[in-house]
Amino acid sequence: MDTVKAAEYAVLVKDIRAREKEIKSMKKHANDIMEELLPDFKNSGIQRINIAGATVYLDRKVWASAGGDMPRLVDAMKAADMHDMVGETVNGNTLSAWVREFDPESLKTEAEIISALPEELRDAIEVNIVFKLGVRSE
Repeated sequence: MDTVKAAEYAVLVKDIRAREKEIKSMKKHANDIMEELLPDFKNSGIQRINIAGATVYLDRKVWASAGGDMPRLVDAMKAADMHDMVGETVNGNTLSAWVREFDPESLKTEAEIISALPEELRDAIEVNIVFKLGVRSE
């Protein structure tokens, strides 16, 4: 038994665990700051700033789902002749990408996006707009 290697391993594992706790804490702190900054970005109209050697930008994503009622969405999509997106379930990523096409300039509200959808789908699709901040190194 190589006790030197075993000791080295033990020290490394303990260090990894300590750093994972530190990273978890850092992620929570970063998320808390992001939640504070999001209203500033959204209300000021600022899309990005270059600061601290990085670009902090407002990242807007539109996600669509069945809102908990998949059978209703499947029936509505079939009624809208969208069989290519329907199997036993609806692919959420494909659905979200399709819904994003109704907001090409990323300016509409959830209600405006829903009202632009085919009538058969309006009550079956739930649209949520999620904002977060992204950081890209320069």
